[in-house]
Amino acid sequence: MTALRAQLGATLAREADLLASLGARHPALAAVQAQTRDARRQIADELSRISRSAKVELDRAIEAERQLSLRVERLTATQYAAGRASVELRELEREVESSRVVYDAFLRRARETGELAGIDTTNARVISAAMPPLEKSGISRRMLAVLGGVAGGGVGVALALGLALFGTLPRAVKGSLMAVPQAASPAPPPAAPKAGWRRFVSIQGGQTERVPDLLRTAAAPLLANLPAVRHRRWRRDDGEVRSVFQAKTHLVDVLDKPNGGFAKAVRAVRTALAGGGPEPDRRRILVLGLRSDAGASTLALNLALDAALAGLPAMLVDAGAGDDSLTRVFAPEAAAGLHDIVTGRVGLVRAALQDEGTGLFFLPRVGRVDQVPAQQIESGFLDRARRFGPIVIDGGAVGTDGLAQRFAEVADDIVLVLREGAVGQSDLATATAALGDQAQKLRGFVVNEA
Repeated sequence: MTALRAQLGATLAREADLLASLGARHPALAAVQAQTRDARRQIADELSRISRSAKVELDRAIEAERQLSLRVERLTATQYAAGRASVELRELEREVESSRVVYDAFLRRARETGELAGIDTTNARVISAAMPPLEKSGISRRMLAVLGGVAGGGVGVALALGLALFGTLPRAVKGSLMAVPQAASPAPPPAAPKAGWRRFVSIQGGQTERVPDLLRTAAAPLLANLPAVRHRRWRRDDGEVRSVFQAKTHLVDVLDKPNGGFAKAVRAVRTALAGGGPEPDRRRILVLGLRSDAGASTLALNLALDAALAGLPAMLVDAGAGDDSLTRVFAPEAAAGLHDIVTGRVGLVRAALQDEGTGLFFLPRVGRVDQVPAQQIESGFLDRARRFGPIVIDGGAVGTDGLAQRFAEVADDIVLVLREGAVGQSDLATATAALGDQAQKLRGFVVNEA
């Protein structure tokens, strides 16, 4: 291109010289003009060739850019898939760790059971051979006869003296007594009415009824009576404490006195609840109190502990409110709870706390639980906790907290706890109205005799 432009410049200069010296019609000028046109044509051809070459290179660059864009998109999709797989891998690792903990608990329980089975509990030994006695022991028949004779003689003497003193009266006195006519005794005056307030025992909700009589008309059965614990065991030595739930305000007689009446009543409640419906060991049990002091938290805690001691992967969920709730008593410094699980901030294994002594898992009430609907409880929490069972939920007093009401929508069974002698028919009507459509899940009542 440079040579062609130089040639064109030379021909143009020569054409200008010839035009100035020879004139416009000279044959030499015509030849130079022909050379100028040829140079211009060659330059145009070269420019066209360069343009075509640049167009080919541009198309090649566009295709390369498109291929690179497709490759970038594929790599980005692969990176996203790898990220999701990494998240699923971490979740599976946490589930494996949780399953390993449960499996270790089962192995430990099986090993303890095997060791207990191998212990010889018979401690009797033969001291000497048995021999019949040489003579009878105790009072002989002869002595019994003598004592009987003495006692009979004394009774006879006493009767004779009585007849001698009071059995003989003068006949004149007897006749005078028989001659005196008996006067008719006047009728007693009518009793005056006692002053005081009249008690209307038939007014609904006014007079407190006895709990057993009250439950005879209820639709749900009586599951058990929790007896009052007269001598509660308080452990002072740290070496005796097996669980974090011991030596606190709540009664845990399933640990302290496993053969006592309270522990047997709790075991009867768990057996009755496990007897109905499919998957008896995977039930979701909501424990509610008819009043705030009925003892619902104590029953829920002991139910979960009894299931854990039986070797089941039980979980205790705190859905109650108040200063004496399970979270404030046992886990006041917990950092994660139900709201963090359903929102995906933490996993179930990280949020739940496990008691090392019993293997019981405990989910505290932490975070904005008022923003968790029943659908998220079902899909975000209970679906992830399918390997746990039974799941016992402490709901506190019925009708006092919205979280317990939402748990009632997803629970399998509802147990109502009431204190003996402190409930009326109106209380049962109020509880039934508070449960609404969920009242059909009511499996029975538990009477707290404390």
